[in-house]
Amino acid sequence: MSGTKRRFLLLALFAMFLAGSCWADVIGPVAATAFNDSVDWCQFGCLTATSTWTPLGTSQSWVAAGGISTGTVGLANPIGNDSMVLAVQDLNWTGNFPDIPSGMGLIYNNACCGSSPDDILISFNQAEVGVGAYIQADYPGDFTATVSLFDASMQLLGSYSTSGYSDNSPGGALFIGANSTDPVWYALFDAIGTGGSSAEPDFAIGTMMLNNAVACTPDDEGEGGSCAGDTVPEPASWLLMAPVLLGLAVFARRRLPLRG
Repeated sequence: MSGTKRRFLLLALFAMFLAGSCWADVIGPVAATAFNDSVDWCQFGCLTATSTWTPLGTSQSWVAAGGISTGTVGLANPIGNDSMVLAVQDLNWTGNFPDIPSGMGLIYNNACCGSSPDDILISFNQAEVGVGAYIQADYPGDFTATVSLFDASMQLLGSYSTSGYSDNSPGGALFIGANSTDPVWYALFDAIGTGGSSAEPDFAIGTMMLNNAVACTPDDEGEGGSCAGDTVPEPASWLLMAPVLLGLAVFARRRLPLRG
């Protein structure tokens, strides 16, 4: 094998291995303070809310505080007349969401009162790097919360789960957040409580936090473009590559013609 062909083979095999090593990675936890934008559910009418919840149907369009990100929030698998509702901490929700500077707007799946138990699905009109939200189970007690992130084709990138406690002490709500090394186009929130609800999941999310991607739109195949969240090999990936590259080098060396 000539030296040129040998070098070409090494480069081709290296490129194949590098491409195969770039898988999506979902990283959590990510604190609320580590995000760069937010979505306040009070845009759906906290100022006109009363002691009863405000029905929102199965889907609503939202705009983030920064004015860059937009999308929808809704029930993941609505049935019949299911409807999520807008609730407000300290007004018609006596939970542990933050109540400063005023009652936090909440999206409740309404599992207690006429809607099927369901997850809350977020869609984005542009790619995001990370997503998070305050979250609480309806009934007091321990609960497990999960945020799952998806690509433009609704393929799961990964999930992050953690435990929280539901009570009526404002300010103690769990925040669950995660970043992805691949562009995020959908997020699914879920919380399963142990407090005695007859229907699970039975939960609400508060203010949602985002990490915006930069100039990323789907290409013709529905995949993300060039985003801040695009993956690059991590140090562990380079360590995994080292033995393979060494083996390739030994292989090429053994193929050198004998001289002298």
